[in-house]
Amino acid sequence: MSKKGKRPVEERFALPHIKNKLKAPKMKPPKKSKTSTRTLLQQRKEDKELEGKSRVIQNPAITEIEVQLNAKQEQFKLLQNQARNLKAEISQKQHQLEQIQHNILKTAASYNTLSSLKKTLVLQEGYSQLEKEPLLTSPTPKKKLTKKEKENIKKNLKSFNKN
Repeated sequence: MSKKGKRPVEERFALPHIKNKLKAPKMKPPKKSKTSTRTLLQQRKEDKELEGKSRVIQNPAITEIEVQLNAKQEQFKLLQNQARNLKAEISQKQHQLEQIQHNILKTAASYNTLSSLKKTLVLQEGYSQLEKEPLLTSPTPKKKLTKKEKENIKKNLKSFNKN
């Protein structure tokens, strides 16, 4: 080097295309990209994932296990679909069963009303027969019913039928 303030001799007398090579490059800070906001941890994580994907597995046992795993996953999906279908079918059958039970209750109620009507008819017929012929085992001797007594019996029958 020469005196203070002067450039080295090599630089002073060098040709222009060589001068550029002799100069030390200026260190500039790296530019920050405006679009990238990822943290370093995210970048490292993504890099590891990319490494895992790009790496080719050559071990046949591992590939066989992966194939079996994929088959099991497909089986599992099929079983899930079957379970879903069975649940839907069960709920449909339960609804049908509830409808059948409702119909049975309706028919039982109508049967009860019919049987009670039948009983009342039988009672009415029995009273009409009693009106015509008194019981043979009655302790009172045979006597003919008066009009008032017949009307009382008819009133009682009517009130019984209303109930």
